[in-house]
Amino acid sequence: MAVTIRDVANAAGVSPMAVSKVLHGKGANVRVGKDTADVIRKIAQDLQYQPNALARSFRLRRTNTIGLVFENWTRVSDGSQYFAHLLDGITSSAFPRGYAVTICPQLSNVSSGESLNDGRFDGLIWAKFESTRENLQVLERGRTPMVLLHASSPEITRRGVNTVCCENRQAMRQAVDHLVRLGHRRVAFVAPQEIEHNDETVFRIEGIRQAMKAHGLPFGDGDVLNWDYASEEFGDWWATKPPHTALTLRSESQAGTIYVEAAKFGVRVPDDLSIVGFDSTAYCETLSPKLTAISQPIEDMAHRATDLLLAIIEGRDHLPAADHVFPCGFDIRESTARPSLKAEEN
Repeated sequence: MAVTIRDVANAAGVSPMAVSKVLHGKGANVRVGKDTADVIRKIAQDLQYQPNALARSFRLRRTNTIGLVFENWTRVSDGSQYFAHLLDGITSSAFPRGYAVTICPQLSNVSSGESLNDGRFDGLIWAKFESTRENLQVLERGRTPMVLLHASSPEITRRGVNTVCCENRQAMRQAVDHLVRLGHRRVAFVAPQEIEHNDETVFRIEGIRQAMKAHGLPFGDGDVLNWDYASEEFGDWWATKPPHTALTLRSESQAGTIYVEAAKFGVRVPDDLSIVGFDSTAYCETLSPKLTAISQPIEDMAHRATDLLLAIIEGRDHLPAADHVFPCGFDIRESTARPSLKAEEN
């Protein structure tokens, strides 16, 4: 049977409050002398007393657990190192402070907000948040502290929720500037099939559009390709002899599927088609050719999101909610080159 505070108190000949004061720092009005405190610690050790974490959590109304909400979670060990960097950023902030992290591919009853407020988490990091009316209403009703990762919108911060993201427009301008310097004049962006409420995707398209306009080059709705992750649409698209000589992608992982599809149709990267990815983890070095990519500071962003969340949970953050934006870098590798005459004619 587990040893309780009362057992330690009886053995030491003191009150349970004195034991709680010495072992847990509770009871501001309780005074315990040094010698008595030493005796209490020695008896607790001899009896192998272990604090009841569940009871302590109930008293403090804390679970010391934060949730990471991330729909469409994929394998960590395959392909892109995005998820590894994401987890490194979160755990490097949470674990040293004594918090556990639970990954939730989705939460049941998100629309009602019930699962966000049922007490299982002290706070939540919601990654890849989409600014639908339903989700924005959930933020308004939410009682659990929350930080959104990969989201940026006045609609969110007005609801008192901090956001952390990269500078998506600046990121895409780097890609366009690089491609234009190489001689490319038509650039397409591969987007997910649902983009209306995806802040990241909307901002990246805006970034490409602004950069192309600054160079005096066209970019319209027809330059946004709505493909699924497997990129099986590539063959039909290429058969139309598109004017594009370069693709910019929403992730580095999709580059792998495009490489496979391109090879099926005899399309050479970068001789026939240049490709720029997003994230630029070590995965880019494993592709052939190595992938030129926008470098997103995923680990730093995740670390910041967790720091912000813990500060709110612990009552250390009294500032208004804000967008926390990180600049991106750009890593030139082997998947971009000057467009060949054949590619331009295609």
